[in-house]
Amino acid sequence: TALVYDWENRWAIDEAQCVGDALKRYEAACLEHYRPFWRRGVPVDVIDQTCPLEGYRLVVAPLLYMLRGDVAERLGRFVRSGGTLVVTYGCGFVDGRELCFLGGWPGGGLREVLGVWNEETDTLYPGQSVAVACRAGNPLGLAGTYRAVDVCARLHAEGAEAVAEYAEGLFAGTPAVTVHGHGRGRAYYVACRGEGGFLDDFYAAVARGLGLRRALEG
Repeated sequence: TALVYDWENRWAIDEAQCVGDALKRYEAACLEHYRPFWRRGVPVDVIDQTCPLEGYRLVVAPLLYMLRGDVAERLGRFVRSGGTLVVTYGCGFVDGRELCFLGGWPGGGLREVLGVWNEETDTLYPGQSVAVACRAGNPLGLAGTYRAVDVCARLHAEGAEAVAEYAEGLFAGTPAVTVHGHGRGRAYYVACRGEGGFLDDFYAAVARGLGLRRALEG
């Protein structure tokens, strides 16, 4: 397993004028996606966008706002070759020169890999939350309802399957978490910041499906 933490991406997010504070918590987002593995004793390499992806079963890339160099192409190749990719809201807004991608987000070719179009991203007020309900029979076997806070992206499925949907509010009935088969692999899009154990349950299901094990059993 690898988690992408990229300093140039962080600097680009810090300087971005088109996003609110909820989309600028890059370090916090990366920690939130790292902790479920740490709790289970599953080792995770922390890499940047230039690192090779060969040898990993799972790559997690929270808030990958800036796509540097050929990273989008390499992520696509990673999934087509059988890897599993997880990205979140805020993915693929600008290229390495901080120029916005035209033709919709996520850009750089990741739209085809993820099978979704991110029409807009809404930031919630402090204390506000939105219910997210797992769809019956979803590929991860998740069940129940969680709460989304801080940020929710409005997705349109373009081949992807909804794992969970917004159950209320402006985006009710649209996907909150998706999975898309691409080549021999899978790509997940987590469109909101979940709380109440959502990421623990999500990554537990992903890890079971990939056979990821603790470094030390016991």
